[in-house]
Amino acid sequence: MQCLEFNSYFKHLRERFFAKKSESTTLAKSTLANYNGNMNYAKPSSLVSTIATLAITLMLLSACTKVKTSFTISGTVETDDIDLIAPFSAELLEIRYPEGAMIRAGDTLAILDTTLVVASMNSARAAVNEARAQLADLQAGSDKEKIRAAEARLEQSKASAKQAVADLARATKLHQQGLLDDRSLEQAQLLSANSQQATTVAEQVLADLRRGARVDQIVAAKSTLNRAEAELALRSKNYDDAFLISRHNGVVQILPYQIGERIPVGRPVVTLRDPGNLWVMIYVPESDMDAVEVGAPLSFSVDAYPERDFNGRVVFISDNAEFTPRNVQSPEERVNLVFAVKVVVLSEQKDLRAGMPADFTLR
Repeated sequence: MQCLEFNSYFKHLRERFFAKKSESTTLAKSTLANYNGNMNYAKPSSLVSTIATLAITLMLLSACTKVKTSFTISGTVETDDIDLIAPFSAELLEIRYPEGAMIRAGDTLAILDTTLVVASMNSARAAVNEARAQLADLQAGSDKEKIRAAEARLEQSKASAKQAVADLARATKLHQQGLLDDRSLEQAQLLSANSQQATTVAEQVLADLRRGARVDQIVAAKSTLNRAEAELALRSKNYDDAFLISRHNGVVQILPYQIGERIPVGRPVVTLRDPGNLWVMIYVPESDMDAVEVGAPLSFSVDAYPERDFNGRVVFISDNAEFTPRNVQSPEERVNLVFAVKVVVLSEQKDLRAGMPADFTLR
């Protein structure tokens, strides 16, 4: 007889006991009223029988509570999904494998358009070459030829500025006489100002060459080169990332985009599923936590193969209790306080599929 049946039977005997007790009290009163000096009166044998049965049932209940029976907990076979995301927004050029295809680590699964990436790489490479040339000039120092060339440019600028000043003076006089319009005067003024500015710049260049490159200029040039090289490395990485390569073995599960569609940055281009990494999450009641421990083996069965046992091992037990999640099938179990327990599948996994219900028998 099961513990639940003993409980029901015990309740029934208890009700009979109190009923018999009432009857015995009435019988005792009647016997005492008719007592004639001898002790021969009826004994409540039915009450004695009930008490004896009740005592035996209590003993069985006590034994029943001491025996730990096995129980079943259900979960669902799951696996990890791996997303290959778009590193930048681009058009999808090629898909190498269809959904359901088995792939290996190192396989190229899809290719994104690299037109803009190549253009940015070329621009970054040109910036690097320019920064290197500027740094090399500063580190080489000024030679006599550069100084002579700068002196010649300065003399030319001074001559141009002198001529512009003379032209402006003549234009001003003609404008005062009414022989030159306002627009021509403004042009003469602008030319004179630009010539003066060009002379100032030429003087500064010549002074820098004669003084030689300053330390801070070399440091700034090195910093510019470092930034340019970092930008080129980033553009080169974007080019490499346009070829989506799997780092894991798996099965192509989802292809959310078609060839020719533009994929936003950060969105999955291919989703893989690793069929060799199956696991089950079960939720063990707080009162039964002594039945599991990290590293302990557990066996389970699935509906598709009811005669087979699959082996697993506990790899994780949650530190925090929680109420049973809603996806547990039994409504009664959803209000219990439980601990999440993750079990990895150790058996041959070719016959198991993610989504299969799994039943664990714990003791």
